[in-house]
Amino acid sequence: MIGIRKRPALWLATSLASLLMARPLPAARIAGVTLPETVEAGGRQLKLNGTALLKKLVIRVYVVALYLPVPAHETEAVVGPDVPKVLILQFLRAVSREQLVTPLEQDFARNAGEKGRRARGQIAKMLLAIKDFKSGDRMTFTYEPGKGSTIRMSDGTTTAFEGKDFADAFLLVYVGPHPPKEEMKRRLLGRA
Repeated sequence: MIGIRKRPALWLATSLASLLMARPLPAARIAGVTLPETVEAGGRQLKLNGTALLKKLVIRVYVVALYLPVPAHETEAVVGPDVPKVLILQFLRAVSREQLVTPLEQDFARNAGEKGRRARGQIAKMLLAIKDFKSGDRMTFTYEPGKGSTIRMSDGTTTAFEGKDFADAFLLVYVGPHPPKEEMKRRLLGRA
């Protein structure tokens, strides 16, 4: 009789343990933002390559996370392969369109080179799509080979972009020769 009473308890304990083990665990928590270990794009699971926090003076502006199919520790390993890629920005404070567009224009000019020149029209389209952000808003950039890129805002607005050159130019803003912060580049490349 005692064995029968223990079985439901054992079943319950085993079930709870299975549920806890099956629950996806966050890969990173940075500045109060929890990021998943993996995301899906182009039918593939992408792994978190790195995360970083952008600060201007002492003000935390946003958290950025880079997801790739395989780890990459060099810029060319991020932009070279024609594979799915995701970059997420989560804003920690309100940022106006004007506060974001001017630095982005400068970052594209300093980092994107020939790819940026070839994607000039797509970059202009992206800069027009930028809106004011509130604390907690998220912007998700996704590149899929053969389909191009999308940028999805928290409000559900999605803008599509053609070509790999635009995707490379956008990613070079963060991992190119002159990123907003050198530490950001190191962290996104998993080198910090």
